[in-house]
Amino acid sequence: MSTGKSSSSSSLGAWKSLLSSVASFRGDLSSLTAPPFILSPTSQLEYTQYWYPGHDMFVDPATEEDPEQRFIKVVKWAIACHRAHYTQRNVNEGYEKKPLNPFLGELFTGKWQHSEATVRAEQVSHHPPVSAFKINTKEGAEAEGYVGVKAKFSGSIKVKQVGHTVYTLKDRNEIYCMGLPSLHIEGFLTGAPYIELDGENFVTSTTGYRATISYSGAGYFSGQKHSIKVVIFKESDPSKILYTIKGQWHKAMIIKNEATGAESQFLDLSKVTQPPELFVVDIDNQHPLESRRAWEKVAAAIRKGDYDEITREKSKIENKQREMRKAEGAEGKSWDRRWFGAYKHSEDQHKELLPHTNEEIWRFHEERWEADEDFQKRHIE
Repeated sequence: MSTGKSSSSSSLGAWKSLLSSVASFRGDLSSLTAPPFILSPTSQLEYTQYWYPGHDMFVDPATEEDPEQRFIKVVKWAIACHRAHYTQRNVNEGYEKKPLNPFLGELFTGKWQHSEATVRAEQVSHHPPVSAFKINTKEGAEAEGYVGVKAKFSGSIKVKQVGHTVYTLKDRNEIYCMGLPSLHIEGFLTGAPYIELDGENFVTSTTGYRATISYSGAGYFSGQKHSIKVVIFKESDPSKILYTIKGQWHKAMIIKNEATGAESQFLDLSKVTQPPELFVVDIDNQHPLESRRAWEKVAAAIRKGDYDEITREKSKIENKQREMRKAEGAEGKSWDRRWFGAYKHSEDQHKELLPHTNEEIWRFHEERWEADEDFQKRHIE
């Protein structure tokens, strides 16, 4: 009887098969089924919790009186989120695992008990995949946003992230908006893939400060993995750079005051081992659409290394979703989003801080959450 467990030789064969499939694939890679051996037991929707890298860093801007320093602290928070989002390295095997693709309507909620901060997330789209989230704290610092991905193969796997995050300081009536970096997968052909950010990103604000963020990786002859450069300036005088930040976004960075030439440590993430622990209700008490309950059997099979069971249980979920979409289409209906609503760029309250987009913009509806009695019984408030 087959145990479904893979030997090293069969894993190598599966990896070669994956490389062949990706190399010949045309179109959006999100529709390509990943082989079991490369899967993480965690849903991509759970990654929304990584916008909270730690309570002190998340709420620190709220207590800063100087607007310039407050903006710098927001930039620090935004960059600190990268490490958990993009370098969740598998300790034993030394390479990135692919998270499970959330299904439409999937939900994720939790609370950081030491601070009473909460996260609520929902998969608002499946094609293309888009995850929306809201994080609240009792100090009045909030973050909400959405993340969509479009992956293509053209010699390497390139991923365009769609969406942004809005950071709000309620007591100060200030808004900060952060874009999402593009990325590509390095090490894919050698069987040890990792994520590298590239291109440019931004942070804007209602206070008039702006940051331009540039990412780069190691080249053939020079450069370091996960390199970052940030320039901070006022929108009213973009030619006058106030601060420059350089380093590696997963480790240490230095900030330079361009007026005085003084340099100091901006951030050092090299000693951070894990993001803060999030409390999630027991699976038995979760809603059927919550991530850990919905993917429970798949996750268990991944942890056991039982590839046959992974495929079997994963197919059950995917087939059920296909049947639901087919039934909705036959009835002329579409899936009702539970906590989030979609808007055009022209309708969005933060449109002045964001580049124009034809994509749907997703915003959290507090009144929907408060009216969700089923979840109120389950969620820890």
